[in-house]
Amino acid sequence: MKITSDYKRSKTRKLAPIVDLILKDPAEENEIFCHALIDTGFDGDIAIPNKEYNDLNLVAYEHSETPAIYGESAFNKKYFLRVASGTAIIKGIDVSIAVTIVSNEEFDDVLIGRGILESFDLTLKGKEKKLIMEFIEEED
Repeated sequence: MKITSDYKRSKTRKLAPIVDLILKDPAEENEIFCHALIDTGFDGDIAIPNKEYNDLNLVAYEHSETPAIYGESAFNKKYFLRVASGTAIIKGIDVSIAVTIVSNEEFDDVLIGRGILESFDLTLKGKEKKLIMEFIEEED
């Protein structure tokens, strides 16, 4: 399964590689649709603002052993992160992926990190402003 899309405007109004994403809580009682920025510098799965975290009621699914951890940005800024389980579906690829979702009150964008991206072949055609993403089936 493969998608090809033009870059879209991010919240900062710059063209960027963005995919349409459906996020769900583990029980699939709550879901949100969002635009997610591809972030190859983020080691995790999904990062979302607190509003979306609360809309999904992820507090009910926070990791009991690590309900909160600290993360660090590329600029050495430390963040207190809420951590919960969830499910992500990239529109057009339509594979349900179990994910770890982190959140912080300072986050503005929804980010997809390498925790998910490494399950895909990803091509960013910067001059053409295109994203190509293909799901890689795991072999037994």
